[in-house]
Amino acid sequence: MRMQACVAVGLTIAGVSTAAGPVRNALGYPVDGEIHARQSVPVRAIVSSVDNPKGLRDGAEEHELVYQVCNVDQGDKQAGRPPGRLYFQWPAAGFRTSALGELPVETCLVFVRRLTARIRPESKDILYTKDPKALPATTYTMDSQPPWSKPEHYWNYVSQLVSGKLMLGMKEAQTEFQISAVRKSPKDPIYYQHMNWRKGTQLYMVLPRTQPEVVAALRSSLSRLETQGYLFSIRPGPEAARDFESADDAWVAADFGQRDVLRLERTDAWEKEATSSVNLELPVTGLDIVELPAVQRDRTAGRATYMGVYVAAGT
Repeated sequence: MRMQACVAVGLTIAGVSTAAGPVRNALGYPVDGEIHARQSVPVRAIVSSVDNPKGLRDGAEEHELVYQVCNVDQGDKQAGRPPGRLYFQWPAAGFRTSALGELPVETCLVFVRRLTARIRPESKDILYTKDPKALPATTYTMDSQPPWSKPEHYWNYVSQLVSGKLMLGMKEAQTEFQISAVRKSPKDPIYYQHMNWRKGTQLYMVLPRTQPEVVAALRSSLSRLETQGYLFSIRPGPEAARDFESADDAWVAADFGQRDVLRLERTDAWEKEATSSVNLELPVTGLDIVELPAVQRDRTAGRATYMGVYVAAGT
């Protein structure tokens, strides 16, 4: 998975700072980013954060932020050490793996944010380990771009979580889920939301705190999709969190908090395509911008896989 451009990133380990640059994995395929390959680091990984400026839109800056984490720990045959599975949290980037969402060797997870906003570089932590029960285990500070610095300039937002093979030609990247929230202008009374998620999974989306009539409008919009095999529920956060009973998924309850949570899925009979999608229109009641988590859950295993953060504006 080749990056268009790379922001130089820095890593400090035991007081030693290293500079980032183009690196190659064991098979010679180049990947831009910071590679962690020291004996003291619990896993060999490549981490990069990329800012692709897109110019101006209605006087506001447009950016595409690309966060990438790749597992390049191929093990050591002579030492009898198998390839390592990677689990991580990257709070600033707004995405993480869970117990079933480990990154196998030679695999990347990419989180793409497209937004209209002003951004600024800022050092943030990434937490990663080989053991899902050990999170957070080791903390390193990377240079990354937070989503925005002046929210009043923000009117559209897309979050897309993608997984795929690091080695060129082995496997095409697969979209785990994509969430778009667009408000066309500050005076638009509606924000438009598009959701797309992978076959065999459920999408849990935390909703912004809003008026009862807004939630009622959302229920009405979704109920019209039931004839097309869509299933949904809107429940308080603590109640929705009960779907995640495993100790490894305990973080879900904290992310849901006391806000309402929308769960979306499709019945087996209607899941003919690789992905399912829903379009909604929600009324705008204010100018607040809220970061909200979305959690993907494997329907068969009943476990969380990935989490990404999306944003609702003007609610």
